[in-house]
Parts: sequence; structure tokens; C-alpha cells
Amino acid sequence: YKKWPGWWAFGLTNAGLIGIIVEFLTYRPLYSAIFIGLGLLMFAYQIYLIIEGRMKKALDVGMKHAVIAYSYIPIAVLLGLFVALAHGMPVLRERFILVYGFTVIFGCISLLIIGMMYKIVPFIVWFHKYSDKIGKEKVPMLKDMFSEKIGRVQLWIINAGLPIVMGGLIANKQSLVGAGLTLMFIASLLFGYNILSIFARK
Repeated sequence: YKKWPGWWAFGLTNAGLIGIIVEFLTYRPLYSAIFIGLGLLMFAYQIYLIIEGRMKKALDVGMKHAVIAYSYIPIAVLLGLFVALAHGMPVLRERFILVYGFTVIFGCISLLIIGMMYKIVPFIVWFHKYSDKIGKEKVPMLKDMFSEKIGRVQLWIINAGLPIVMGGLIANKQSLVGAGLTLMFIASLLFGYNILSIFARK
């Protein structure tokens, strides 16, 4: 895959970070958020190129979480730029600050962590329990350490809840926020069950 978007992401993001420091010191707006936003978009494009060029076309449930987490980056960028630049609309800006924070924490970071836990935890537990039994007896495959079906259901439930909460925060509708958070809570229970089943496997 081409690496130039990654270098652009590196340069633009760091230029934006330096610009923010200068803004704090000089109290003059340099609109550094635009550079950071462009850098994050370049990073998202780099991830897209990596995924498109992959050898294994089928994605497991862990990688699906990661891909969706990366897809929330452009959304977070647009929300962040609005928050950074829309000083003339204080009421709307305050709502978008909540949506922006929610999107970054739950859309980008949490989904990525869940995806990586689906990759890392089964391997660690499998290695601890079965590495010394290879060739001596039948051992499970990594994909057999948890329920892929439950993982897929959990993925779609949490990704139904996320946009509902985001829409509820923008529209200031507590009922929508509550409905979305309920779906996300159900998804968290399914995820917890899947992870605990890895440790409980005999």
C-alpha cells in the first residue's frame, strides 16, 4: 500500500499540535484544528488503503470492530472542526461538544479497544492453557475460544446505539439518548459474556 497518506498525517497533525501551543502562548488564532483535522483524515485514508490491500479478505469480528472504529474518525473530525470554529453559535456548539466527545470516546476509542480485546485476549488465554498440549491432544482454534455469532450481534447492537445517542444529543432528545445507551448497555453485556467465556473455557 502507498505510505504517503501516513506521512501527511504525521506532518499535518504535528503542525496542528505545534500551532495550538503557539495559539496558547500568543493568544492569536491560527486555526490549527484544521491541520489536525486534515491529518486525521489522511490517517483514516491510510487505514483504508491498508484494509483494501489486505491479503485475507474476510474480516473477523475483532477487525470489524476496528474498521468501524476507524470509520468514525472522519465523523469526529467534522464534529471537532465545528466545535473549534463555531464560536458564534454557543448553544449549538455546546451540544456538538457533547456529541464530539461521545463520538471520540465510544465511536473511535472504545470500539477499537473492543476489537483489539477480541484479538488479544483469546490468544493470551489460548497460549496459557493449550500451548503445551499441541501435538499431544486436540486443542481448540483461536476462533473457537468465544462465540463469533454473539460478537457479531454485539457489534451491530452497539453500532445501532451509537448513532441514536449522537442524534439524541444533537436534537436534545433525552428519550433517544436513553434508547441508544440502553442498546449500548446490552451490547456491553454481550461483550462481557464473550470475554468471560474465554477465561471460563475448560
